Order: sequence, then C-alpha cells, then structure tokens
Amino acid sequence: MMIDFNLMGKGYIYGDIRNVTSSLSGEAKEAFLNEYDAEQIPTGEEIADAALSPLVALYFACKLKRFPAWAEQALLELKSAVLLANLNKLR
Repeated sequence: MMIDFNLMGKGYIYGDIRNVTSSLSGEAKEAFLNEYDAEQIPTGEEIADAALSPLVALYFACKLKRFPAWAEQALLELKSAVLLANLNKLR
C-alpha cells in the first residue's frame, strides 16, 4: 500500500508514479510498475504530466530564496523549448 501526502491535493496519477519511480533502482522500479495497475492511469496523463510538472517545479522553486538544484531540469526544459513542445502536445 502506498499513501501519498505530497502537497495534500488532487493530482495526476502519472505524476505520483513518476515521483515514486524516479528515486527507485531499476529493479525496484520494474517491480513497482509490475504491481501497479496501469489501467488506472487515464489516457493522456503522461503527456499532461510532461507539460505541467516542470511548471509546478518552477513555481515552487521560484518561491524560495535560492533556486534549488531539484528544479534545474525544469529550467533546462524551459530554456531548450522542450517545455513548449510538451505544452503543444496538449492541443
């Protein structure tokens, strides 16, 4: 059983999966995904997450006094137009 209290709000299922699996080893990630019911993930959530998660990261990073290392990837996506490309996929 997994209970996710991150930000205590409603969000995308895929975002939770990304958050959990990003810190797992390859074997643990595979085991988690094998046990997770992929049919629970609504169609299009991975695309929406790719566009929205960098924006959320940048929002919270910019509220801090110093820009955190964990938000560097989101900043690179913004600067390289990857974020714009992912936003365009939402159309």
